[in-house]
Amino acid sequence: MTVVWVEEVGSTNTEAAEQARLGVPHGWAVAARRQRTGRGRLGRTWEEAPGNLFLSVVLRPTLAPDALPWVTLGAGVVVAEALGDPFRLKWPNDVLDAEGRKVAGVLCEAEWLHGALQAIVVGIGVNVAHAPADVHATSLHAHGHDTDLAVLAERLRAGLASLDVSTVPARWRALSCTLGRHVEVGGIRGRAVDVDTDGALLVRSDGELHRVVTGDVGFVGDLQRVSTLKGR
Repeated sequence: MTVVWVEEVGSTNTEAAEQARLGVPHGWAVAARRQRTGRGRLGRTWEEAPGNLFLSVVLRPTLAPDALPWVTLGAGVVVAEALGDPFRLKWPNDVLDAEGRKVAGVLCEAEWLHGALQAIVVGIGVNVAHAPADVHATSLHAHGHDTDLAVLAERLRAGLASLDVSTVPARWRALSCTLGRHVEVGGIRGRAVDVDTDGALLVRSDGELHRVVTGDVGFVGDLQRVSTLKGR
């Protein structure tokens, strides 16, 4: 199976979700050379630029509901591993360089039917040739990476299609730039110490351990708050 390429689309996630409802198999993927209305987590947008990668992959995992968050974290792991050094993960799945500038992000959207999970659409946006005019964004090109879009898209598609969620916790911890740092998220300020069994971020503050299920992580003490726009 290979990635289906289109010249232009509103959103690759919308296109993939429609194809999922039509019955495309696990691992089916679509990529666009131009995307008009890409979206991100919490209703945000992903800035579009020609030469960047806009990719969505349909997954049909057989998982217990409490394992689904590991697909989201696992998608970030697949991206970070594909991009290599110096890129690391900010919880849950933003991909940053060593200076905290964002190069890629992920948006996972579940497709349900009568209360049963039918598919997960994993949308990935990677700044390959260009980065937004934002001090907290970067591109692969800026890091000297000469990246072939088709090769990268297929590497990501294959990595997601073969993702084993049981391996994700260790892989995510190894790539994290969040754990061990002082963070602020959801009104809680403290040290990020680990991720829970369901992928929640564990933050220790004033001797108390807090579980953070969703939110935007800021690194306390940095000169600037890390950009939290989610990919796709």
